[in-house]
Amino acid sequence: MSLRFTISLHRVASGLKRQPSPGTESPTPVTDHLDWFFQQSPDEALPVKTLATSVALAGSTQIEATLLPDHRVRYLDYDGEVSGNRGCVQRLVTGTYETIKTDARQFTIGAVKTSIIDLDDQVEYEPSAAEIQSSLHRLLTTNPHVELLH
Repeated sequence: MSLRFTISLHRVASGLKRQPSPGTESPTPVTDHLDWFFQQSPDEALPVKTLATSVALAGSTQIEATLLPDHRVRYLDYDGEVSGNRGCVQRLVTGTYETIKTDARQFTIGAVKTSIIDLDDQVEYEPSAAEIQSSLHRLLTTNPHVELLH
């Protein structure tokens, strides 16, 4: 069964910190990253699985990711400010996927069909949203599967 996904660029507000993981002592600073949102069920009322990765994708089909708390389903279609002065998100790629494998350490997707979002990238950042979008599209359309390792 194909489900929806969205990959958004999260430009982080300065000073944002992520709560510490078990075994670490202090919150870690958060930098700009990609948020990968995955619908887990056709039920639109259920939250979406969320992982964060670096914006610097090396082209590998194995990507180190941080598993985040589930997010509201609205993030599949949302562009804009994130509450609590946590920055803003901009959708780059959306589409459908099928789960190949999921366990405590990885989430593997395949049968990906993508749609490119028209960008309104008025602020100059490095890398640009268009560059990141191009890398994501190439990664997702030229490989039979992608593994997010968390």
